[in-house]
Amino acid sequence: MSQEDRFIENSTAIFYFISFFCGIFFILTIKSSSRWYQILPWVSLICFLDEVGFGERMFGFSTYIMGYHTDGLHDIFGFARNLVKQFLIFQKEQLAKNHYNLLVGFLSILFFGLIGYIGLFIFKNRRKYIQGTQNFIKTHPPYFFVLWGLGLGIVSIFFDELLLKLLDTWEFGSFLEELIEMNAALSFMFAVFAIKSHMKNKVNSAKHKSKIEPISVSSSSSN
Repeated sequence: MSQEDRFIENSTAIFYFISFFCGIFFILTIKSSSRWYQILPWVSLICFLDEVGFGERMFGFSTYIMGYHTDGLHDIFGFARNLVKQFLIFQKEQLAKNHYNLLVGFLSILFFGLIGYIGLFIFKNRRKYIQGTQNFIKTHPPYFFVLWGLGLGIVSIFFDELLLKLLDTWEFGSFLEELIEMNAALSFMFAVFAIKSHMKNKVNSAKHKSKIEPISVSSSSSN
């Protein structure tokens, strides 16, 4: 069920495609739409293409870049890791052992230092980011589903790029990763239909307001 082109992955691709198609349809048919809402269908399209390997398995073309198979967005992390690995292999052949160890140590400190700095920066400004996110969701309620889907997507990438690479034989982990990804796709689909509802409510509210205003103006002029 969780292997390539099986039920779960196919379902995930279908949900993303529904999000794209319906999102575009709703935006075109309901005139009032925030630019934030217009982004989601295109993100869904990219996710759909990612699920189908950007057509590699359907049309038979190759997506190897510098010898690394990159048929999905998450493969960017693997590609970067592969570049670092190839760089270190090359340096190991060129440098003396002590110099190589110094290079690895320096790169490790640089990497973890950068991660730590970013984490500390986010932690220091956490209240501002949390408040900003809450305010954004208040004005764009459907994006609650989007943020939830993005969170699930990040967890899915964590599973795929870390846990499953370390535990090659963990079949349940592969199933769980695909299941999490499918739930992310479902979140995007829910978001699209929530956007439709939100946009319709805004349009109806604007129409109702436009009907009330002439009545209030005429009553005030008669007084």
